Amino acid sequence: MPKKLKFGLYTSRGNATCLGLPGSLGFEALDAQTYADWGVDYLKVDSCGFGSISFRNFELFRDGFNATKRPVWLTICSDCAKDLGPEWGTAEVFSACGNDVAGSGNSWYSERCNMVNTFGLNNTGKCSNGNKKVPAGVLSQVDAQYTLESMNISGPGAWNDMDIMFVCYPEAGGMTWDEQTAHFALWVTLTSPLMLSHDLRLTDDRCRTLVANREVLAVNQDAKASPAFPIHNSAGSDGRPQVFVKPLTYGYAAVMVNRGNSAATVRLDWVDIPGLNAGTRANVRELLGHTDRSDHTGGYTTLELQPHAAELVHIKPLDTGVLV
Repeated sequence: MPKKLKFGLYTSRGNATCLGLPGSLGFEALDAQTYADWGVDYLKVDSCGFGSISFRNFELFRDGFNATKRPVWLTICSDCAKDLGPEWGTAEVFSACGNDVAGSGNSWYSERCNMVNTFGLNNTGKCSNGNKKVPAGVLSQVDAQYTLESMNISGPGAWNDMDIMFVCYPEAGGMTWDEQTAHFALWVTLTSPLMLSHDLRLTDDRCRTLVANREVLAVNQDAKASPAFPIHNSAGSDGRPQVFVKPLTYGYAAVMVNRGNSAATVRLDWVDIPGLNAGTRANVRELLGHTDRSDHTGGYTTLELQPHAAELVHIKPLDTGVLV
């Protein structure tokens, strides 16, 4: 029975990839035609190698694929960060691309540094130490999204990409299951493309239940296609809770994460969500466990969350006249 999987490949806009293999510099149109002839569905264009590279290299790939008439998902890698500053990979520098990225690729890496299988922070402030790259975990990637939120450039056909997910890995290999679940819920709510990176042959029932959760996937794929926004007074690398809210076609989704090292509850007040107020009554449903949390007026407080655990809820206003 066909598995309906997609065919993806990787290249770089320089003269070499990050592993030193030949890149696509000067051959963008030819490579685009070749990949289309092969039936490629997804292409990541990295920023490794040398040569005269600029944002135009990504546009050449875009134009090349458009000429083939084949629908190919094109994801580009932190190009403005490479062009504008030495610490490529930072969302702060990458955000300088502005709306240009939305017209040149279907997604672009908004990561802080290269993603690794850990929940923690990269506290160095850099993505490299000499010739050695300094990786970053889930919290570093999430914190980088604060820089991009005000740009509001994520939408249909053009997405902020927080990098691959380290979900469904054995606990001994990196994150606990609570951390992996929070990792997945954050990527879903922040409307990142969902790219699993484990060996699919090793997918167990627990993993399958998580990544195939229809209520959770509906948040990521909601037709409103709005990027999530942070509740700023909940954020920080000091262990305080963190909340992101995503407007949906009907209501809102909110992911609430305990960043600390001890059990805690997380509070979300309706007044922090545009369009709601302290008197709003809303139904709350927890999506990871398919559990109704009943109706709440003024806000919602999670059940006690273990360290690095998360709740993902759907907030549906019930009051007449509330527009969302």
